[in-house]
Amino acid sequence: MNVAVRRRLRMQSEERKLLRVATERAARPPGGRLEPADMERDENRLAIVWKDGHRSTYSFDELRRACPCATCRTERESAAAAGGLRVVSSNAPVHAALSDVQWVGWYAFRFGWEDGHDTGIYSFEYLRALCPCPECSVGST
Repeated sequence: MNVAVRRRLRMQSEERKLLRVATERAARPPGGRLEPADMERDENRLAIVWKDGHRSTYSFDELRRACPCATCRTERESAAAAGGLRVVSSNAPVHAALSDVQWVGWYAFRFGWEDGHDTGIYSFEYLRALCPCPECSVGST
């Protein structure tokens, strides 16, 4: 049996919740780390309830546009360097649809999108920084 910790989230369509599935030999994360306690989703949004009690709700469009992979990051930086002019506005909805969520260690999720893109690793810290709620947005502008 593989000793490596393998976790994944399995979507339950009737409850529309993602549940963590962990092997029995999984090590527990060190205390005090930013970690999700629960996730919920609907057709357009993903909500993460963090262990500190905070709830972050993201639209799929926002998450897809914020993909941290090298390809997407380079595209955003190139558009900004060119004065931000793009054929399609970066604010235009991309109508993203989430098809899969996988755990990456104890620190991140990898989202699989219905457009086939699945290389972005969204660290918990990155996701928390993307939280659009008023509490998290204070001081970010």
